[in-house]
Amino acid sequence: MATDTSVLIIGGGLAGATLAWQLRDRGWRPRVIDSATPGRATTVAAGLITPVTGKKLKPEPNFASLLATANAHYRDVASNSKREFLAVRPAIRRLDTAQAQAAWRPADTSLRALAQPYETPPVLRNAANFPVIRMPDAARLDTSRYLQAVKQRLGEDWIEANVQDTAIACDTDEVQIPALGLSGRFAVFSRGWRDHDNSWFSELSWRPAKGQLIRISAPALNLGATTLHGNGLWLTAEENDTYLAGATYSWDNFEEGPTNSDTQQLIEKLGSLINSSFSLLDAQVGVRPIVAGRKPVIGVSHRHPRVWLLNGLGSKGSLYAPTVAKHLIAAMLDQQPIPEMFDLSVRTAT
Repeated sequence: MATDTSVLIIGGGLAGATLAWQLRDRGWRPRVIDSATPGRATTVAAGLITPVTGKKLKPEPNFASLLATANAHYRDVASNSKREFLAVRPAIRRLDTAQAQAAWRPADTSLRALAQPYETPPVLRNAANFPVIRMPDAARLDTSRYLQAVKQRLGEDWIEANVQDTAIACDTDEVQIPALGLSGRFAVFSRGWRDHDNSWFSELSWRPAKGQLIRISAPALNLGATTLHGNGLWLTAEENDTYLAGATYSWDNFEEGPTNSDTQQLIEKLGSLINSSFSLLDAQVGVRPIVAGRKPVIGVSHRHPRVWLLNGLGSKGSLYAPTVAKHLIAAMLDQQPIPEMFDLSVRTAT
């Protein structure tokens, strides 16, 4: 009978890295097998944490609890790695659609607790013509710096290799990847959108979406530690007067890189959002892993009880990853029930 405490995590994006960190805290040995595939969501994500989203200003369910768990996790990683990657970054949104304005007028207490009316900021174009709200509890995670911190801590247990779902073998006591000479008590797939055709979880219904971002230079913008939302996009600062803006949605051509049409679309939208000139530096794409129900999903394969999935973080992974990793560990190691909103068994294709 296997006695080692290894868990094979297949995929080293935001989900896999977060799970690995929490497993180490439980005394287990996570071994991340990561192919660093170009275009995965984590490496190009803005890492925004926003309490109110969508055309209808929908408050994020359980935002306070999700944020508390996220803050505790990222603070722990930062303390141990001596790096900072999570920052409070209030969000300002221009309500420039009829749907958003209709949602704001009869706003309920849950919405007003997360967003308040705000004076017109000078960086917004035509803001005087629209209501503006501010979300003080918004934040931003530097996902690339966060991944580097986790990777550094794991050292030789972060393994660069491309593992297909067909490379997994199982017996009663363990899971093996024979080609790599690896074995563990469990395997967890966290390969982002590339798990959409994973034969261990063929019952799931996927709808991944490619998103394109642009990086701009805008020395006169002076946005500071604030994220802007409006005109169907967001804008957030990086360093040295550079900013990220995005993002588009496309449900095909996932292997294709940035396109001129998407770049131009973002430039035009940004030009009608801000009162500042800017120049394009580059464009990049990533594919959001979205599962039916549009919430993260965790669960065990119907084919074998030692093969698990943590995926479907979509565009809100920075907020959800610490919570769903915690629930997966509780289910896998402690046989605790999975909350229904994340449970694979109730999120299957019909």
